Amino acid sequence: MTLRDHPPRSRQLPDLPGVEVLCGTFRDHAFPRHCHDGLMIALIDGGAQRVASAGARLVATPGQIVAMPAGVVHAVSAIDAEGWRYRVLTIPERLLQQVSERPPAGFASAPVISDRALAAALAATHEALTDRVTSLSFETRLLDVLAHFLARHARPCPTIVRSGREPEAVRRALEYLGDCPERGVSLTELATAARLDAYRLVRAFTRELGLPPHAWHLQHRLRTAQSRLARGEAVVAVALALGFADQAHFTRAFKRLTGVTPGRYRADHGHPRTRCRR
Repeated sequence: MTLRDHPPRSRQLPDLPGVEVLCGTFRDHAFPRHCHDGLMIALIDGGAQRVASAGARLVATPGQIVAMPAGVVHAVSAIDAEGWRYRVLTIPERLLQQVSERPPAGFASAPVISDRALAAALAATHEALTDRVTSLSFETRLLDVLAHFLARHARPCPTIVRSGREPEAVRRALEYLGDCPERGVSLTELATAARLDAYRLVRAFTRELGLPPHAWHLQHRLRTAQSRLARGEAVVAVALALGFADQAHFTRAFKRLTGVTPGRYRADHGHPRTRCRR
């Protein structure tokens, strides 16, 4: 069966802060190594995608679910020219805490899951968004999905206790990068803030987070851009405010991470595109 085109759409849900929705067909796009601030749970509707995480390379096919807990680094690409179509929800820790008696931090799951009941519940949750049901009805469906996922597919991760200077240096580096979404940060500057030499900092940071400092910081800046675009700020204003060289550079980086252009993302939040006057 030929995979039908559904232009990618992405938006945040104003009634549920932190929840993000992405859906559409991807043919020639590959998502680089990245992670999410919350649980990413995706339903494959057509085609197939390759999921690379923790050294494993798996294939997800129609009806299967791809799940990535917060902070788990992964990359996604098509297995052939047909690409794939999916529907994605990213859910913040706040909602996970509502359906779990224990703190959700530190849980893991299989990257690719076969569970017909969960797939049907995910599909119904996405369809509820399309049908414009009340936020109460949608959130109830979403909490049911999360309860099912946590009960059937989540497992605790072992706690690793690290000692020495490096964990504290990584914490300082994260705080520093988190406070600087508006510009690039040099490695020398970051090492000074972390109080650790640059080589050891990069190794420790990458080991702890799964991404090197520059990749983590770029992702943080682009997540900040999503929030600003969702509020209706102009694309060029956001690009300049976050320290990108120009709008073209910003657009390439944004689409590579999110799968949609900044203009499309802004429009999906109800802000009409602006046209240049001649």
